[in-house]
Amino acid sequence: MLIKTYELWPGRHDVTLTVFIHTSDHIFASKNKRPAIICCSGGGFIECSRDGDGGDHVAMSFASDGYNAFVLQYSSADRSKKEDVLFPSQMYDLGKAILMIRQHADEWKTDPDKITIVGFSAGACICALYATTYHQDHMLKKLNAAACDLEISAALLIYGIYDFKALLRYQNEHPAPDGINAGPDGIQCIFGQKNPSKEQLERYSPICQVSSMTPPLFLAAAIDDPAIPAVQTLDMAKKCHEEQIPYEVHVFQRGGHGFSLGRYLADEYRQDKALSCSAWVPMAKTFLTHLFAPESAEHEPDFEKLMKMLAEGNK
Repeated sequence: MLIKTYELWPGRHDVTLTVFIHTSDHIFASKNKRPAIICCSGGGFIECSRDGDGGDHVAMSFASDGYNAFVLQYSSADRSKKEDVLFPSQMYDLGKAILMIRQHADEWKTDPDKITIVGFSAGACICALYATTYHQDHMLKKLNAAACDLEISAALLIYGIYDFKALLRYQNEHPAPDGINAGPDGIQCIFGQKNPSKEQLERYSPICQVSSMTPPLFLAAAIDDPAIPAVQTLDMAKKCHEEQIPYEVHVFQRGGHGFSLGRYLADEYRQDKALSCSAWVPMAKTFLTHLFAPESAEHEPDFEKLMKMLAEGNK
């Protein structure tokens, strides 16, 4: 396996893409290109580490199932200049990573039509915002690309922020333990002020940006999350339902915040957290398998019929 780190922007060492590329023995080499997945850790918009909840161990989990996996270290306050942390810089970073993967598709034996992004906490917010805005003019202009160059197959969103207005209201009423929520410092980093305007909050809330261009979404969270209420995930799923976007949602009774794979026992603090929430991992992989190979589903869904049923249910 090739493991190598690339800088995404000229002259910037803070934004990188680490690749985990399968290098097959010539005897077993397959002519088929592998699907890709880009992993984005959380960190309250303050930090983004390869050791975080969406870092190398998540990439290796998907790599073990045949994916070519990538870990994105996006613009964050601990590594980047203040002006580079403002939204939507992180979405530009993610778009740049997707362009790099497509540019190297042949070399890395990666299928450019099967690119998924997975994010956790703040990383899930970034992935959700990318999935709902990749086609907007500011993205196309910044990245000098067409929407088809930036589109993705799906996004896996794990205990993320999707509605900043609702989150801030909740956190004012239910302060979370220090260090695990997108508190005032994180908000100031991405918005440039501690009290963003209503327009800013809506512009960068993924739930306000869902459209027919949004790809299928897989969402997961835990009811006992003290930082980001699970209702954020449920509301995002409801929005997908209203907009007739294919989605799958799982809310677990226990897991807290930052459960990652749900079995990441290398971190001493998490040794008591091998909970049912770990089930999201095989569920998400099955979700993607059915998306990439519909014939693998026990009962292949009739999406036209499904969308018609959803539309009738919204009346």
